[in-house]
Amino acid sequence: MIDDSGHGSILADDIADEFEALEEIFPPGLTTTTTEFCRLGANVPACLIVVRTVPGIEVCLVVRLPESYPDAPASIEILQSRKLSITQAAALLDRCGNVCAEEVGNPVIFVVATAVQEFLDEVKTAVTVASAA
Repeated sequence: MIDDSGHGSILADDIADEFEALEEIFPPGLTTTTTEFCRLGANVPACLIVVRTVPGIEVCLVVRLPESYPDAPASIEILQSRKLSITQAAALLDRCGNVCAEEVGNPVIFVVATAVQEFLDEVKTAVTVASAA
């Protein structure tokens, strides 16, 4: 459950603009890798990112944006994953945390979603190679 009680009733313009851009970048669709983006309410500075790949690898993350975003890093939490080991999930969370730290001062949600896509593609490739051996 997301608690937005500590935030005002209106999102900062830069957060609202980033959410609007993401809705255009990640429309729902069926491809080999699908990325979906969902805001957690009109005035909640958080969103869900769900990335799915064809062999059924899936991860759902929540990205929370602090009041001083983008000048402070977003926080990432994996809510659910499918066909990822605990080690892989921890590595993904580390990668996302590093992206947030590196991108302080810039919009980060798109960059996090891209990092998740790339990570799952690496996992998918490793699974494909292992099954072919």
